[in-house]
Amino acid sequence: MDGFEKVIEMVDFYDGPREGVALFGGKPHTFKSRMLDIHGPDDAMDLFDLTPLGSDVPVAVASAEFRRAADCRAGPGEWSSLEVRWSQVGADGT
Repeated sequence: MDGFEKVIEMVDFYDGPREGVALFGGKPHTFKSRMLDIHGPDDAMDLFDLTPLGSDVPVAVASAEFRRAADCRAGPGEWSSLEVRWSQVGADGT
């Protein structure tokens, strides 16, 4: 699957996924956007805090590449099934 993992549930979407539940390392984690853009010379990166289900303590900070799942069959008014590839970064975004 090219390093992409399943997005299980999306709770918030604003200019892209902002909050939900997805696999990270094969295990379900909540993801929540910090809603901060880190501006670099070429692009802006959205950072997500990843927290294992059942915990209140984030274990990783990552940028994400979301894409529509290959087997997606969303109907009118439904969100498409998504996959995500996480790229772990330091807590300060580096």
